[in-house]
Amino acid sequence: MTRVNPGDSVRDKISGATGIVVCRAEWQYGCVRLTVQPQEAKDGKPADPFVIDEAQADVLQAQKIPDTRALDQPRPHGDRPAASRAAEGQRR
Repeated sequence: MTRVNPGDSVRDKISGATGIVVCRAEWQYGCVRLTVQPQEAKDGKPADPFVIDEAQADVLQAQKIPDTRALDQPRPHGDRPAASRAAEGQRR
């Protein structure tokens, strides 16, 4: 079975619905579920996402939407200061 990743374009083998994987959840006992966002609109609004098992997904195009996050890049808003506690009786 092919691993399906967020950003892949998939089709549900059962319903035939298509869309982009926006979430891949691996559950404790081995179940892998995918949240798929359809690309078509319904009444001028985005269609609701649906959830399927990874086994019932056919990958149409891998990495249709590439992951552009670079984990080794610094965050643009800077580091967060270490958390500290105010002295007893003082407020921040």
